[in-house]
Amino acid sequence: MHQMTLQPCPHRPGALGMIFLYLPELCVKKEVRVTYRELGRGTSGCATDHRGAPRSWLELGGDMNLTTVIETIVHFFARERIDFAIIGAFALHAYGYVRATQDVDFVARGNEQQKIIRFLETLGYETLHRSKGFSSHLHPMAALGRIDFVYVAGETANLIFAGTRPLLLLENLTLPVVKPEHLIALKIYAMKNDPQRTFREMADIQQLLRLPGIDEDEVRGYFEKYGQLEKFDELVRTKQQAARARNRSSSAAGGCSSDETALFRDKP
Repeated sequence: MHQMTLQPCPHRPGALGMIFLYLPELCVKKEVRVTYRELGRGTSGCATDHRGAPRSWLELGGDMNLTTVIETIVHFFARERIDFAIIGAFALHAYGYVRATQDVDFVARGNEQQKIIRFLETLGYETLHRSKGFSSHLHPMAALGRIDFVYVAGETANLIFAGTRPLLLLENLTLPVVKPEHLIALKIYAMKNDPQRTFREMADIQQLLRLPGIDEDEVRGYFEKYGQLEKFDELVRTKQQAARARNRSSSAAGGCSSDETALFRDKP
């Protein structure tokens, strides 16, 4: 199989030359779409104008943002046939729970780690941390954010990727997202390894448990597996207390008209 050779370009500031090589159709300036073919390519491997002179980031990348980076990475995954899925705050967003973030979290197979890290570094990302099950990458340009990877293997990987759902993530971008139960399992594991994350992860899990059709027995099993069963019991108590509070509100609304009472009922 032919593989694209990426050569360093001394004229580009970090990521952008490589991004345009991988996703040229996203290069837009002053509402005029400029394709890679129109730009041409110099011998150095970076995007050039019609004279072969390298173009700067400010000239080419005025509209570069995190969405472009995600699409660039996904394009790389497709080309290299790498299994992946969205986790973290962007996965929560796909399920309807918005939490502000500039970080993008992926899950991928562990045997692809070296290939993924090497590619991110060609985009200008610095590898902040790397271990067998995790890597974290930060770009010097704040708009391009931080990218984290969780690496899985064996039957765990097979289960996760078999259960992903294609969901709308950003604008017209639909990507595989881990199912809610697996997203919760990852959050439980994160709490176990870093107790300081407990408050945030529990808040996220509480929101995910409100999704229709979620398998609470499966979720309970993950809490038990990672020795966090008391936290599941805490969530169940909180859910029951909220249900009783809603029932009291409905009873207090007994004197309202039928239309007014409907305001206090849960949506089906």
